[in-house]
Amino acid sequence: MRFFAILCLVLSFSSCNLLSKFGLNLTETNLSELDKLVEMSKGPCYGRCPVYDFVIYDNGIMTYEGKRFTEREGLYIKKMPESGLKELKTILQSANLRQFRDAYRARVPDLQSVSITYYKDDYIKTIIGKDGRPEKVMEVQGELEKFADSEGWELYAKQGDDLPEYIAEDELRIVLHDGVDINAWVRKYRRQGMEVVRNMSKNNNLWLVSFNATKNDPREVLAIVQADLEVANAEFNRKSTN
Repeated sequence: MRFFAILCLVLSFSSCNLLSKFGLNLTETNLSELDKLVEMSKGPCYGRCPVYDFVIYDNGIMTYEGKRFTEREGLYIKKMPESGLKELKTILQSANLRQFRDAYRARVPDLQSVSITYYKDDYIKTIIGKDGRPEKVMEVQGELEKFADSEGWELYAKQGDDLPEYIAEDELRIVLHDGVDINAWVRKYRRQGMEVVRNMSKNNNLWLVSFNATKNDPREVLAIVQADLEVANAEFNRKSTN
């Protein structure tokens, strides 16, 4: 606060508002209003692999949610430099992730599973696997890891806090692997009261599903679905801002 006050004395009031908008109040950012660019999720292994979700939004804002065996536990937020964002977009474009399969079967079962999802206009591409993934995919992962392991993060929400207000805690957006039938899939989750709400993309096996959040812990349901081998990607749905 003292630093911010000094800035306001040196700069004009309008300049201070501009600084606040572009970095000093990141923890007040409404993530539901942002468009994702790319995200990476690292799952558990048989050892102490860091388990976290990492998201980069189209405007350069990044979030890191440390879950297990990470230096940062909870949800953190940060803004990357414009130069870094421009370079990353170039790398994602040149990688041409569309050319690769959605899933790669592991040859070493105890390795960590990594999921990378790229958002381009109305197209969503998810690639999940352990070892044996293409070199271009590994290059993208390496770039994302550099940002995820960087310094300067601000705490957005402590681990175990209530879900953010913009989250619909009884709804999930899921991407099923090609060939997986949504109706057969939801039947596996009768105990959770899973139901199909609607298809969310004509080009992808992307679905909105609901479940009974009164009788089931929403975080536990999400974790179970994310570990499902028929699921390429899963996340909570966002409440409508309309």
